[in-house]
Amino acid sequence: KVENNILYSADGTKVVYVPSDWAVKTGEDVLSFASGVTSIESHALSDVRFVTSITFPSTLKTIKDRAFHYNPNYKGAIVLPDSLTSLGIEAFMNTKITSVSFGSGLNEIGEAAFYACRGLSVINIPGNVKKIGSDAFMGCSISKVTLNEGVEEIGSGAFYYYPETDE
Repeated sequence: KVENNILYSADGTKVVYVPSDWAVKTGEDVLSFASGVTSIESHALSDVRFVTSITFPSTLKTIKDRAFHYNPNYKGAIVLPDSLTSLGIEAFMNTKITSVSFGSGLNEIGEAAFYACRGLSVINIPGNVKKIGSDAFMGCSISKVTLNEGVEEIGSGAFYYYPETDE
């Protein structure tokens, strides 16, 4: 099923694909998903251009692997809903997000979930997050990390930083 140029599963619970020129085709720059969406599928929003804000529905439970990865055009804050329980591998890899707020339902941040998000500088991991995957924030320009009581496991390289080069 297609609504507002977004491809959903037949029952409307999964975001399957958003075209890279979605903002141009719709004349909008704020991307919102239909109510009832529980999952954003792998690669669903890779390389979507000219989007300035994303609003997630309160029913969202899963952001699958690489759902937003290699989307260097998106700049802004991400507010993950309390209903979100699963954040996949490389979910927001190489985006230009500036901040992320984690909801109360999230237990694990996937491997390389925010890898090379150089705009991220302050990160607050709430106590409901038990595991931070390997390389989760590798390459981010972090100046401050707050780990609240409850984090039990931090994967290797989770907060490793490497400077940008021109090469």
